[in-house]
Amino acid sequence: MNNKIKPLAFYLPQFHPIPENNQWWGPGFTEWTRVANAKPLFKGHHQPIIPADLGFYDLRLAKTRSDQAELAKKYGVHGFIYYHYWFGKGKMLLEQPLEEVIELGEPDFPFCLCWANHSWYNTWEAGKKNQVFMEQTYNGMEDVKKHVAYLAPIFNDKRYIKIDGAPVFMIFAADIKEMEFIIKAYKEEAKNYGIKDIYFIASNVANDSMDYKKVGFDARISGAYGKALGQATAQQNIIEKLKYKLNRAVNPSYPRIVDYVKVSEMMEEEKSSSIPTFPMVLPNWDNTARKEKFGFILKGATPQLFKQNLKKSVAYLQNATGLPEHFLILKSWNEWAEGNILEPDTKYGHQYLQVLKEVIDESNK
Repeated sequence: MNNKIKPLAFYLPQFHPIPENNQWWGPGFTEWTRVANAKPLFKGHHQPIIPADLGFYDLRLAKTRSDQAELAKKYGVHGFIYYHYWFGKGKMLLEQPLEEVIELGEPDFPFCLCWANHSWYNTWEAGKKNQVFMEQTYNGMEDVKKHVAYLAPIFNDKRYIKIDGAPVFMIFAADIKEMEFIIKAYKEEAKNYGIKDIYFIASNVANDSMDYKKVGFDARISGAYGKALGQATAQQNIIEKLKYKLNRAVNPSYPRIVDYVKVSEMMEEEKSSSIPTFPMVLPNWDNTARKEKFGFILKGATPQLFKQNLKKSVAYLQNATGLPEHFLILKSWNEWAEGNILEPDTKYGHQYLQVLKEVIDESNK
C-alpha cells in the first residue's frame, strides 16, 4: 500500500466544438458560450466566472492540454480523471482531446477515465428537460466487446493510473440494473487484450445503501457531500424557505441557494460500504451559467473553506485502513459552467490551487 496522498481531479473535455453541439446550440458552441454569457441573478452574485491564466482555451490544442497538466502538477494534483462519453454501439462524444493525448503521448501526466454513462437531456432550456439529445444505451456482449476494444489501448498507456496493475475505471451511474453484468463482462473481455483485471470505482452519485461489493465494484467515491447537502437543505428553517419564496416572487431569476459552510460542517468522511471508500472534496459550485434561475449555488465557497474540507479528507485517509491507494478525489478541475473549478479565475487566481498544495505537501512530508 502506498500511503502518499494522490489528488485526482475530474476533467471535463467539453471545451471544443463538435458537430452535435453545433446542431443543438449553434455553430461553435462550447461550455465557454454559457460561461461568458452568464449574468448575476441577484445583488452580490459573482457571475460571470472568468478564466485567468489559461483563458478561454480550446482543448484541440496540445499546448493547452500541456499547460493544464503543468499547472496541475505544480500544485500537487497527481492526475486527471477524464470524463468518457460512450453511449453504446460505438457512439461517443467529446473524445478528441483524450484520443490526441493517447496518440501524441503527451502531456506526461497520469490519468484515468470515468465513464459518464448517462443520457444527455436538454436541461438548459425551460420546459424541455425531458428532451433527449443523446441516449445512453447498453447492448449486451456485442457492445462490451466494442467498448473494451476501444479502451484497451488507453488502459495499456504507460501514464494510465493502475492499482496492483489493474487500470482504474470509474463509473458515473453505478446503480443501473446492467452494472453487475457490465463489470463481470468487461473484466473477462479485457483478458483478451492482456489486461488481467480492471479496478472498478463507483462515483459519488449512488446511494450509501447500495451493495457495491455484490455488484462487483472494487471501491467507491464517498457520498458524504450529497448526504450533507441533503441534511443542510432539509434543515433550512422556515425563515430561510420563506426568504427564498419572497426573493423568487420579487425576482423570478432567483436561483436556489444552500449555505456551503453549513454543508461542510455536516460533512463526515467515513467508510460507507463494504469496499474501500475514497474521499471527495468539492471546491465550489454555481451552475447558473448553465441553468440560470433553475440553477443551484453553494453560498460561501472560498479557498479557506476548501482548505478545511481538504484537511478533513486528508485526516480520513491517514486513519483509513484497507485502502490500496490514498486517492483524494477533487471535483472538479474545470467544470466552468458549474462554477466548479480549480483552474485559476479572475477572482481567486491561484488561491484554490495554493491551499491544495499546502495541505498535500504537509500531509506527505
